[in-house]
Amino acid sequence: MGNDEESLIIFTDGSSYSSPRKGGTGFVIKFPVKCNQKDRSFCPPGYNGATNNRMEIEACVLAVQKARRFLEEKRCFDNIIIYTDSQYVVDNYKNAMFVWSKNRWRKQEGAPVRNKSTWKDLVREMRNIRMIVNIRKVKGHSDDPNNKEADKLAKRSAKRKSFNTAPGIIRRKKSPNIVQLGCVRMKNQELLIRIITSLPMVDGEHEYKYEVMDENSEYFQCVDQAWHNNHYIRY
Repeated sequence: MGNDEESLIIFTDGSSYSSPRKGGTGFVIKFPVKCNQKDRSFCPPGYNGATNNRMEIEACVLAVQKARRFLEEKRCFDNIIIYTDSQYVVDNYKNAMFVWSKNRWRKQEGAPVRNKSTWKDLVREMRNIRMIVNIRKVKGHSDDPNNKEADKLAKRSAKRKSFNTAPGIIRRKKSPNIVQLGCVRMKNQELLIRIITSLPMVDGEHEYKYEVMDENSEYFQCVDQAWHNNHYIRY
């Protein structure tokens, strides 16, 4: 699993603001004593239209990329331990490595994996570095100064001017209702809808969250999800 004293330790965090929707990443790298290197902090440019989960994964991607560059200069560590406050990342990075990547990026029940492109980036980086990378959970907003520093860096990153754009469309919904799967019944009807999110999945599929804007419909202000291939949308 790796000894903390002999490992490269990285604290990562991702952040996302909703108005306007933009996200950022931050991470702190702590070298083992034998590397004779000072700790380093990183605040990369942010992303327009990014969700928090995507930024939590992206922070790990960028951290492993940076670790690989350090390895090219001096090989003074044999494994990496990443600490994140994202349960989503901790619970799923091994699924991405060993299950989803072998199942055409679909879950066991057949549903497409969210944030596929960013998970693919993480899998690629973890394989390319050719050493054990473990991702562990640190309590969110804990008293650990490194975790606090990563949190500050991620928030600062999200506020930086950026030309990066996360895949997909993300908007604030106008309906007061929350999403309810299947609340809009398919009856071969025509409805005026507004796309809230459009996220690329696998094999050309997109996942949509939408709200019904047609005041004459029984589904007015309902918020539902749908999946579609080879889409063409007007809104």
